[in-house]
Amino acid sequence: MSSIGQWLQQYFDQARQSNDRVRLTLFNTVREGASLLGSQPEKAAPLLETARQQAAALGDACISALIESARLELYTLYSPDLTRALTLGVQSVLEARRIASNHCPVVAALHLNLLTVYLYLDPLGYADDIREAIAYTENHLTDDPMLLTDLKIRHAMLELESGSYDRARHLALEGLNLSSEDSQIRSGVYGVLALTAYKQHDLALALRYAEMGENLTRPFGESLQLLTLQYLGYRAWFSRALGDEEMARSLLRHVQGQRQHMSAEPYLTYYEALCRYHQVAAEWNEAISYCQQAIDYCIRRGMVYAESQARGLLCLLHCQAGRPFSDEMGAARKAAARLRKPERLLALLSSLEQGDCHEG
Repeated sequence: MSSIGQWLQQYFDQARQSNDRVRLTLFNTVREGASLLGSQPEKAAPLLETARQQAAALGDACISALIESARLELYTLYSPDLTRALTLGVQSVLEARRIASNHCPVVAALHLNLLTVYLYLDPLGYADDIREAIAYTENHLTDDPMLLTDLKIRHAMLELESGSYDRARHLALEGLNLSSEDSQIRSGVYGVLALTAYKQHDLALALRYAEMGENLTRPFGESLQLLTLQYLGYRAWFSRALGDEEMARSLLRHVQGQRQHMSAEPYLTYYEALCRYHQVAAEWNEAISYCQQAIDYCIRRGMVYAESQARGLLCLLHCQAGRPFSDEMGAARKAAARLRKPERLLALLSSLEQGDCHEG
């Protein structure tokens, strides 16, 4: 099976050789729209809508799947209400499965984008849907190492949130093996490995994975600067948790200096890492500030699950600081009500209400 890049090149070559101006125009519209996804979404949206209509008129199912995948990514990145993305994703996946998927690697990418929506909304509540999509993709859609690595990362994220830490680590390591020849592809795997090691109380291993992630991302410069910032934040957090205060403070200065020279907004993991960094030393004002910034980030992007977890953490921080948190508790319970499976968060909130300020 060809990769998406190979398939796109074949599509373009065939259209050019047959002087098919309609498909050449469609190809260029899709390429321009996709290139603007990360930088100018307001321009990408109308281009992708135009391409969607052109592909529908042509009856070209595979290029339609590519366009729907790009539109799904657009909604996932920038919509404050991911229910729209979920509806589009489910409809697009069901439609795409009816085409000859073994000749259309784009269908696998469409499934990956739907998995992202599920993970953002509620990985525990949509666990069965996630596992079905993963199994379908592995069994029917792709043998492309890049796509399979992304699939392993998403699967590992599900297991991490489910508390199956050994399984999460195994899947992430499988992703590393699949992407052994492409440093850029494997760079995201180390974040999952670092968090898994942290959950398993192996801070030294978590720090080592964060260092490995940074070593991979830094040579790519601006293109992977957000991941580099994430790993620097992780290193500062884990170093402080291990008692290396001098290194932790040095890394924090590095994080802050790099952040000042960035125009792009950091990933959610940046705010989470710095919140945890300050929590370790009981620097409550700073920890609470970064936690609130994480909540604001999630609200802007419709990340329902991450928002609920951050609101639970905010209650925990207030409890540990000895501060009242009735308003924060009310907001956290409202966030929990939006989840399909809120039991774990509700258990934490119940413990906090009873004065147990341990995270568990």
